[in-house]
Amino acid sequence: MSIATLHDENERLKALLAQTQATLSEHQGALAASEEARRRLEVILGELRRDKFGSKSEKLRPDQYHLPLEDVEIAQGILDAAQERAEKVIQGRSRSDPDRGSHRNRGCLPAHLPRVERIIEPASTLSPCGCGAMTKIGEDVSKRLDVIPAQWRVLVTRRPKYICRRCSGPVAQAHAPEHVVPGGLPTEAAIAHVIVSKFGDHTPFYRQAEIYARQGIRLDRATLGNWSGRACFHLQPIADHMRRHLAMADRLFMDETTAPVLDPGRGQTKKGYFWVRSRQTTVATAVQVHRSCCSDMPPVAAAPSRSSSWTALAEASCNAMPMTDMTG
Repeated sequence: MSIATLHDENERLKALLAQTQATLSEHQGALAASEEARRRLEVILGELRRDKFGSKSEKLRPDQYHLPLEDVEIAQGILDAAQERAEKVIQGRSRSDPDRGSHRNRGCLPAHLPRVERIIEPASTLSPCGCGAMTKIGEDVSKRLDVIPAQWRVLVTRRPKYICRRCSGPVAQAHAPEHVVPGGLPTEAAIAHVIVSKFGDHTPFYRQAEIYARQGIRLDRATLGNWSGRACFHLQPIADHMRRHLAMADRLFMDETTAPVLDPGRGQTKKGYFWVRSRQTTVATAVQVHRSCCSDMPPVAAAPSRSSSWTALAEASCNAMPMTDMTG
């Protein structure tokens, strides 16, 4: 055997060793991810057993399982990615196979979302045999969910002034539009975004301020609170109209939910209340089905503040409405 042959065989064995080490590393990563997922599942299983067989003080609420289950999903995603990487190294694939079952679609893409298409052509469509351009016989189509992060912009409003140079007539200029914050920084769309994030998505003002700061927008939480307060002032007539509309119903239904609330100055919490009253066209009970005399009215629900009085609502509504249990 010649020296050149031995050199080539040595290089081949070195490459094989490097590939084997890479494969081993990928398998070790997949094994570690699998072990982490198993450990988290054992923790959740222990909590479920304690909830079912333990004492009442050890039992958990159903919403307390959300975060552990999310951790398990994250660990499962790490495990899937590690296994795919290991298989790719073992089989020597340069790209993933789109037809593999592991690439399953975990959700339906809504039809109303806009579709943005991009076509990835081969580096060359000329036949390597020299016969000219190749003919398209089909294509592979994949759909993925994409997102464009919220993009803030500066809305510049210009109001030109006009005057007649031949005479000393008045200056013509359009009136300045009314705003929720006169002469302030935000547009009505920005204020609506802040309110929905606060009361709809449960994102406090200080967290919103941190989110906006990542885009270079410096807003204090007090500023966001002032914007929301001004918007609530202008929205109050709508809430009053809904309350009057609600009082026109034959029957009202109320749900009372308690929640711990920080009590300033005492260093502890006190019991707070969420009161939601609603009007429904049909209410099912264990005895019979009661139908409202105003069944042609759409359902309405309102959440009053702690200082709201049911007595005032009872006086403004039908005298036949059973309000004795709600005025206390």
